[in-house]
Amino acid sequence: MAEGFCDLTNGHGQQWAPGWVKGEGFVDPEESPAPDSERFPVYAHAYVRLLTDIADHTRTNYTKFIDNHMIPWLGELSVSDRGPSSPTTTSVSGYLTFTRARPARFKGTVRRAYAPKTIANLHGLLFRDLQPAVAADPALRDSNLCAHTRLPKGNDTEDDEVFLEPEEYTLLRVHLRADSVDIVDALVSTGLRWGGVTAL
Repeated sequence: MAEGFCDLTNGHGQQWAPGWVKGEGFVDPEESPAPDSERFPVYAHAYVRLLTDIADHTRTNYTKFIDNHMIPWLGELSVSDRGPSSPTTTSVSGYLTFTRARPARFKGTVRRAYAPKTIANLHGLLFRDLQPAVAADPALRDSNLCAHTRLPKGNDTEDDEVFLEPEEYTLLRVHLRADSVDIVDALVSTGLRWGGVTAL
C-alpha cells in the first residue's frame, strides 16, 4: 500500500495526489466543506480589504454592499467551483432577482425598488469579488460566474442626460438663495461634480 501511494505521488510530480488531504486521506471533494478562506463572506471581505486603488469611504461602501446585499443570499457558498457549496450561474441569477425584488417595506420604512443601474453596480462588485478566484494560483474557478449574466434593462429615459437651456437656468437662478448662487453657478458653468465643487 505504501509503495502504491509512493508511485502515485511520484506520478504527480512529487505532489499530493488529487483528493488527498494530509492527516485525513482521500476525501471526496463533493463531500468536503470549503475551507474558511474560500467561503464567500471571508473571500469578498479580504478582496475589498486588499484593494489599493480606492478611497477609504469607497472601501466602507463596498463592505456595506457585501454585508447587506450579498451575504444574505450568497453567504453559505464558497468562491471555489469544487464541492457542494460551489455557486452556480443560478446562484448569481437568483441573487440579482432577490436584489431587484427587495421588499417595499423594511423595518417600517417604505423603500423604492432598486434601479437597473444600482443592480448593475452591485453585479459589478460581485464580478470583482469573484475574479481573483479565477486568477488565483492555483485557480479556484475556471471562469467568473458573472461574466455572462443578463442584467435588467432600464426604461428609455432612465439613463438619458438632461441639460438646462440658458433661459431655463436663468429662470431657476432667480429662485436661488443669495448665498447659493455662486456655488450653483460654478456647478453649471464648469460641469464639476458636487464633491469637486465642495472640495474647492
